[in-house]
Amino acid sequence: MVLKVSPQSAAVIQERLANLGAGVWGRRTFDIAHAWGGHPPGSPAFIVTHHVPPEWVYAGSPFTFVTGGMESAIRQARLAAGDKDVVVCTASLLPQCLNAGLLNC
Repeated sequence: MVLKVSPQSAAVIQERLANLGAGVWGRRTFDIAHAWGGHPPGSPAFIVTHHVPPEWVYAGSPFTFVTGGMESAIRQARLAAGDKDVVVCTASLLPQCLNAGLLNC
């Protein structure tokens, strides 16, 4: 996928991506995106799910499937990201995380 944006927008996007340490996604988004072809937009990617897809569980997989809920996923993503940012980009997880006070905006 290629985004066409202004040079100013491209600079902002590049700056944000440079500070991205991990991503948290829901299983529905994971499925709709067809697992991003194995190249998630936030890697490592933590996928909140009730059912782990066995075809994506292997050494070196860019996905960690979290069955313990969003709090566990956020905690694991923060550890993986270190001092970098964690992105949460799903329609259902983002408001849940905000309402639970799990995110700093």
